[in-house]
Amino acid sequence: MTQAAADRHVYLREIAQGKRTSLSVLSGMIAAGSRVLDLGTGSGAMGQYLSEHSGCVVDGLTINEKEAALARPFYRQVEVANLEQPDWPVVFGGERYDYIVCADVLEHLREPERVLRECPALLAEGGRLLISVPNAAYSGLVAELLEGRFTYRDEGLLDRTHLRFFTRGSLSEFLAGQGWVIDAIQRIEMPLNESEFRPSIDQLPPSVGRYLLALPEASTYQFIVSAVPGAAADQPAVVDAHSSPATAPFSAQLYFDAGSGYQEHDKLSVAGAMGRDHQVLRFTLPPGPLVRMRFDPADRPGFLHLHRMRLLAGQELLWQWVSEAGSAQALEAMPHRDMVFRTPWAAGTTLVLLHGDDPFVELPIPAEALQACAGRTDAVFEAELGWPMSGDYMALADAVQPLQREVEQI
Repeated sequence: MTQAAADRHVYLREIAQGKRTSLSVLSGMIAAGSRVLDLGTGSGAMGQYLSEHSGCVVDGLTINEKEAALARPFYRQVEVANLEQPDWPVVFGGERYDYIVCADVLEHLREPERVLRECPALLAEGGRLLISVPNAAYSGLVAELLEGRFTYRDEGLLDRTHLRFFTRGSLSEFLAGQGWVIDAIQRIEMPLNESEFRPSIDQLPPSVGRYLLALPEASTYQFIVSAVPGAAADQPAVVDAHSSPATAPFSAQLYFDAGSGYQEHDKLSVAGAMGRDHQVLRFTLPPGPLVRMRFDPADRPGFLHLHRMRLLAGQELLWQWVSEAGSAQALEAMPHRDMVFRTPWAAGTTLVLLHGDDPFVELPIPAEALQACAGRTDAVFEAELGWPMSGDYMALADAVQPLQREVEQI
């Protein structure tokens, strides 16, 4: 997002090499030598980058003279105008642009649809509208809302000057309603522990917090969208599988003890999919010291099929647990809660009943295997498991199968 200076109406932004931000992604979507209109220049980072690195001709518009003065050295033309007023396009004198960029702008407008209606007349044939907006469904924001808070801040997703809020679905509907077709979408993701909402998720019940972290857009901080006017689109709107999961998600977590016990901030989360017999949940471990690890396989009651778990450093196998006769005993012997292990009822499968809100098991990993991960950036923990059926189905199977055997005997 943007960072406000002391005068919060002047936004200082930059494009740093190797850092993925909305501005860096948007800049990378613009072809070299293009004509670009930057609506909302801020201090001029977009114009500076495109003119210096891509040979683009860039014009810009901003809301106040302070920003315009900072931006002008990097633009062919910078105008001060209000996007909320209907006459702003006339200042560009009939120019036609290959790209129009609204980088973190639409959320600041009372009626952003007015801007979208004006843009087609400013686009050259084959031109594109590039947009970045914050994601109102970011897990940290939702967690704060569940706590009964909606706290505006000087910057970030709840910037004090934000007037409109978008999710993936509402953004698509909003653009379609103004005659635009999305032809590409990217995301800026942010780990929750690096965001302004870090404390919120840990105040929720574990099962609720883990459910939020498993939602499709849980880690999406911003959306980056390329769109074309509907009449110019030669293909249907992009189908974004990330926003339309075919299965319900569940969240798994891995806690690691770095020497001071298990802490909420020392955990990793990944999402799995209910209904799949086999899937591998992969956790990339931190390079620091590891004393113990605890696996929380799911955020809700149910039945899991646990096939295999292993600890790797690059291609080196440091530790492995494989489901086979007697292997469940190694897990049962470790500290665990809200988990019941059943011996394999099918080849290579240990059935695990999860009950309660926060099931976990400490992993029987030897100390030397954990120590071998220290200082490694390629150490990972993998859990191969499945959630192929609901608890209701399994309960019914347990009741029906004995009756079926009795019938067969008769």
